[in-house]
Amino acid sequence: MKHFLNSGMIGMAIAIALNLYTAVVLAKPSAIFFSTDWWAQWFPSYAIWFTFIIIGGTHWLKSRSSL
Repeated sequence: MKHFLNSGMIGMAIAIALNLYTAVVLAKPSAIFFSTDWWAQWFPSYAIWFTFIIIGGTHWLKSRSSL
């Protein structure tokens, strides 16, 4: 289950980097954090990667406590 944590952290980093790039360099209105279009285009990505981080982190903490 460590793969969930690693995948989640890498995916979240990529999503944040792409969101910042499109907001700053490309100046897309949908990339502005918490705008109406942001919720439709970017929030699902953040929600998925955050879910992966929660699943992986929970399993990692559970495996540490059983040692």
